Amino acid sequence: MELDMLTQCYCSDSLAKSANLLAPSLTCQRINESEDSINQFNNFKKIMECQERASRRRLKTTWSPSQILTELRRIHFNFMMK
Repeated sequence: MELDMLTQCYCSDSLAKSANLLAPSLTCQRINESEDSINQFNNFKKIMECQERASRRRLKTTWSPSQILTELRRIHFNFMMK
């Protein structure tokens, strides 16, 4: 019986009505809300993974000697200004 109720929520209204397999609207609403929550979580997870990959790429970039020297000068200057 539970399988029938889950199946109905994924079917269109006309298909469910024609098959006379109408689930309680509250059950469908809960299933749809759960599905929305799962989709939101998956989207958030994808965003976090993308940001993590981007930060790893930034760490892997090779610096030229002049970039290293410039960064060291900036750090030294900031340290001396404290």
